[in-house]
Amino acid sequence: MHQETTISEVVEKAIEDYLNKHQLQQTVEQPKTIAEFIQQNYWRLQQAKIKNIDALARGQKPEQADLVRICSVLNQDFEALQSLAEHSFPENSNVKSEEKDLNGCTGHHS
Repeated sequence: MHQETTISEVVEKAIEDYLNKHQLQQTVEQPKTIAEFIQQNYWRLQQAKIKNIDALARGQKPEQADLVRICSVLNQDFEALQSLAEHSFPENSNVKSEEKDLNGCTGHHS
């Protein structure tokens, strides 16, 4: 059993090294949505056992905990990934902005 685990680990490491090396050589289009980002990194996220990776890749809105796990696995900047997620779901961002605008609004006088 121990040899199988060791062989498996060696194979996974070799595949990861190969993908990392070739990913740097390819011109990968910058993702426009968080779902595209997850799709581009699907293999590594699946290997890290991100539990709802399939739903996120299909476009489900990630929770903050999802973003933290993804950043950790992919060694990404959290703020950049959070910004991409916010831009992927503008209806939610607009609601928050509108609430702030309404709360701080001074343009409408009675």
